[in-house]
Amino acid sequence: MKQHWTTAGNFTEQDATENCWLMAPLLPWKQGVYVCVCVCERNIISIKCSFLSLSKFILVEIKGKNIKQTFFFFCYFKSEDDLNDYCTNNDYAEYWNVTTDNGKRPISIAIVFNTPQENGLQWSYEIRANSSRVPGTLSQLRVDKFERDMDTLWDNYASTYEDSGFVQLQVFVDNAITEYIAIQTGQSVDTVQNYTYGMTKGFQVFPTASYESDNYWSNVYFAFTWFIIFGFVYPFNQVASELVHEKSFKTKEGMKMMGATVATYWTGLFFLSSLSLLLLNCKSHFYVDL
Repeated sequence: MKQHWTTAGNFTEQDATENCWLMAPLLPWKQGVYVCVCVCERNIISIKCSFLSLSKFILVEIKGKNIKQTFFFFCYFKSEDDLNDYCTNNDYAEYWNVTTDNGKRPISIAIVFNTPQENGLQWSYEIRANSSRVPGTLSQLRVDKFERDMDTLWDNYASTYEDSGFVQLQVFVDNAITEYIAIQTGQSVDTVQNYTYGMTKGFQVFPTASYESDNYWSNVYFAFTWFIIFGFVYPFNQVASELVHEKSFKTKEGMKMMGATVATYWTGLFFLSSLSLLLLNCKSHFYVDL
């Protein structure tokens, strides 16, 4: 399935960091499903929307090195299944590079808007990312949940997420939805946007469950210790009893006279002891099941 990508425009580094959303009116918005792909050198960001008619929408802030020009490409998909088929096709991203437009253009990040209410006042969306560009759960981005120093949390963890552009992308989507709802309800867009821009987006330690103490072991540890001791005393007592019995009846010497070896004698002794313990274990499990 060949998809047609439409170039919507380009802007400079200053546009990318200050007023990139002003490019949005160039989008051919209409009811349907679109994918907006932002290409910055080797970075690609796609936005998939359904039932959108925003007069001004989001264009993603790109943070990178030596940004000279960024081109926006938009592609229409009839459904999300078509988008999945596009990404899972065998020739996906084959023969494609940043200098040519041959082959299937890869998609790095997608925002999937679920079907909103008919009045357009309630929205829900998902951010989907290319797994090849997303750090794994065992990477250096895994946050130490016991760390409480804010400077360490920011330098080692949070700053990496902030620089990745994910937070900016989410903020742009929220601001675009806010502006769209303001237009639909007849509110002042500037007033609403100034209010949302002025909101403090805090950086705080993620809450975790408090430590819960359990007094069970502090109450039973003494009796449990004796149970462990008795558990080791019984087999030791059995082995010592067998040795005393063997010395008094000369069992080993008699078996050696009949041709048995020392290894055979001790193997038989340990086998009988293991068999008795196995039977006791099976019996205890039988009573537990009852």
